[in-house]
Amino acid sequence: MGDDSYKEDVVFKHYIAKVEERIENYRSSVGLNEDILQTKQLHINQNITSRDPERYPNLDTEDLFKKIDSFLVPNQKQHQVMVVFGAAGSGKSIALQLKFIEAIRNWQTSQPLPIYFNLANSIELKTVIDSMNQVLGTHIAFQDLRKKGVHLYIDSFDEGLGLDSTRRENLIQEYAKELFPENEKPGTKQVKFIISCRTDYLVSESNYKWFTPQINALDKLLTVYIAPIDYNGLSNLKEMISIYAKHNSKDDAFIEKTQKKIEKLHLQETITAGFMFYVILEVISELKEEESKENTRNGISKQEIFRKYVSYYQEKQLKRYNEEQKSQLRKLTEFIANRKDQEEEKKSGDPLNAALRELGKYIAVQLHLSNGFRLDQTALLFQALEYDSAIYFKK
Repeated sequence: MGDDSYKEDVVFKHYIAKVEERIENYRSSVGLNEDILQTKQLHINQNITSRDPERYPNLDTEDLFKKIDSFLVPNQKQHQVMVVFGAAGSGKSIALQLKFIEAIRNWQTSQPLPIYFNLANSIELKTVIDSMNQVLGTHIAFQDLRKKGVHLYIDSFDEGLGLDSTRRENLIQEYAKELFPENEKPGTKQVKFIISCRTDYLVSESNYKWFTPQINALDKLLTVYIAPIDYNGLSNLKEMISIYAKHNSKDDAFIEKTQKKIEKLHLQETITAGFMFYVILEVISELKEEESKENTRNGISKQEIFRKYVSYYQEKQLKRYNEEQKSQLRKLTEFIANRKDQEEEKKSGDPLNAALRELGKYIAVQLHLSNGFRLDQTALLFQALEYDSAIYFKK
């Protein structure tokens, strides 16, 4: 007796159980960073502002996670779309992934279904849902989402849409129509979107219209900006170093020494994003005072820090190989460097070749995040390393 809502509950519970399983064992299969749980241990919640902090100083700040929580509560019906803007490396994707994992682990049958996906992999909602069902062995249908509600965690709006002006202006409205068809009355359950996007992709606040769920529906849109770590002063530097030290078995002496070195090398203004802070601490022992003397105001350049980080990563990876593997790797790199015929049969099954390709992808990520190079799927680097998707940036 009664309705058949229990059927949707079974389908949704099955989805939640499958995603929880992937979060524990195979995160990249659901689009999450494989190291996201380790990242959580080092994560410091980002502060946000209501307008672009690079243009407007001294704005009030709020905690991003608390803002997301208040946006998602059932009785919050004013805003349907929340967009998180931020610079490259500011932690937009990390924030979305951590909140998605939290939503999965805390989900109850009365709540909308949380779904995370990265637009760099696909922008068609039907394709996203079909692919998700295929990977997980689930059976989520649009009609289920319309009845029970859904929270879409949409990552990398800038990466997925690129310069496709037509789709970026209408995509969120298309999603809203698919979940709320015009010939159907909206269900009692809510549909909400949380979107991440690089700030410089927006160009102008007039482009907020890209994210409205309906035409001329700016009142349905909530926009926030991740503030640089040093916004209004780098007051929590010692706390940040302490968290890093705790998870890397460093003592109190390391904390004091590192803080003094950062100040001595004038690196405070470089620590604007969590990723940059991590990179600096990974190579802090390699940074020398004389390298900052040429420009005592700005200190060591970001490019130099990234160069040292890539070298550090290469050395760390190389230590994993024995002498025979190193010899094979040298021969392989010589072969690639001297190869003239790009169409020659590739050694796709060679584990060393795979390791070299992974290293190339890692270097590409560093270039991508350094702001000196913005890479997309048309870049020659994608072709040279046989990329077939921008997903490699997210693994």
